[in-house]
Amino acid sequence: MPAWKTIPSFYLVGTIDNVIPPFAQLFMAQRANATIVQVRGSHLVMILHPTAVVGLIDQATLSIQGSLDTSSQQTLTPAIA
Repeated sequence: MPAWKTIPSFYLVGTIDNVIPPFAQLFMAQRANATIVQVRGSHLVMILHPTAVVGLIDQATLSIQGSLDTSSQQTLTPAIA
């Protein structure tokens, strides 16, 4: 089962993207029942609009904060090179 069917999804659409057409991005985002933010930007919207990216990440973080089950969380240790 795709993860987007069971976890919250968030999607930032660049409305003038020539690589992945905005209508295709919107179709995928709507199919995943994602929270969608649209900004005027190309395929590199994350570089052109970092504030929108941060806002969407903040929104995603706030949406799941209260639903985390801390008893099942693991502490990850960085790998030693």
